[in-house]
Amino acid sequence: MDIFSVPLFLFVILINAAPIAGIVLIIRRAKDSESLPGIGTTRRLFLYGLAFISLMLATSGVTMLIASVLQGIFDTSIGRGDSSGQTAFGLAATIVGFPIWLLLMRAGSKSLIIYPSEAGTLGRKFYAYGVMMVSAIVVAFTATQILSSILGFDNVEVSGLAAPLVWASVWYFHWRTESREGQASIVAITVKHLYVYLTSAYSLIMLAVSVSFLLHSLLADAYASLFFDSFRNAGMNDLWGDQVRASAAVAIIGGFWWWFHWHRATDGDHTSELRVAAVYVLGIFGGLAVTVSSASSSG
Repeated sequence: MDIFSVPLFLFVILINAAPIAGIVLIIRRAKDSESLPGIGTTRRLFLYGLAFISLMLATSGVTMLIASVLQGIFDTSIGRGDSSGQTAFGLAATIVGFPIWLLLMRAGSKSLIIYPSEAGTLGRKFYAYGVMMVSAIVVAFTATQILSSILGFDNVEVSGLAAPLVWASVWYFHWRTESREGQASIVAITVKHLYVYLTSAYSLIMLAVSVSFLLHSLLADAYASLFFDSFRNAGMNDLWGDQVRASAAVAIIGGFWWWFHWHRATDGDHTSELRVAAVYVLGIFGGLAVTVSSASSSG
């Protein structure tokens, strides 16, 4: 719909521009920490880059395995057809990815003992918050699908529970690890702020767009009930359709994710450059752009 074109356009700009701006800011601030002792930039990039890839592989494999098991328990189809191929790939990905990730993380832990300054390096923080960024997106998308089925009182596909549970566990593990480790340098603080405010931004867009759709649907239904007799005979299924349920689910997940990152994950910080940028770009410029666009299209 036209009323959603502007927030979706802002979302595309945000996804493409924010990481670039954040990386430029981080690299500019990382110059001061290059002189600190450590394992070296090349070795660090190899260590945490490979750790990221192996964790993504292992997490995908575990997700497939759990989904196959749940499907086998409730659908009695494990070992046959597509489920068999999914199980085989999940098992192979887990066997290959998980041990590699453990070895790399052990090497990273040893480097922290020898060089405590490694805790605040760009490579280590990019790995941790990169994992959390991917996990947060996967959790938001898959949880929305599950919640939409629950709100519609439909039969929930039990195998679909595997993805949000596994990826949420990965997110929580890295979040707790980062909470204990802390941010030992200004580079580490900047990487955390990039993750927190970028996640807050797209979660707020999810919330705003879904609430707009819900209000649009309610107003359209109210108008139809007043002026069209055929609508008065419609059942509850027409009022609580698939798109309305999906919008409600997106609003709930997006609202929770925004509340957590904007209010709980910032540790009382209200002065960072990225937070100010998010307020101006989304809160002020985004709000004005959507208001003007909606008003002009209505006219």
